[in-house]
Amino acid sequence: MPLLAVTATMWRQRRAETRAALLHAVPSVVFLVFAAFLAVYALAWVCAHAPRRAAVAALLLISAHMVFWRIVLSSDFINSRL
Repeated sequence: MPLLAVTATMWRQRRAETRAALLHAVPSVVFLVFAAFLAVYALAWVCAHAPRRAAVAALLLISAHMVFWRIVLSSDFINSRL
């Protein structure tokens, strides 16, 4: 989802690509668990056209990845009896 915000800032420079990426993300929003990974590639492709936006998008993805694994590997998340 953070890539949606970064991609939306590209609207003026690359309307066709941004529109395609955002429309491709609609199923991801509706079916987040099943379709989110497909939209990430389209959104990342649009963000890659501008170095600054690509860096912001990369930082957002890295931070989200770190938070995800920190939660998943937390002793509060894992059943202690396992």
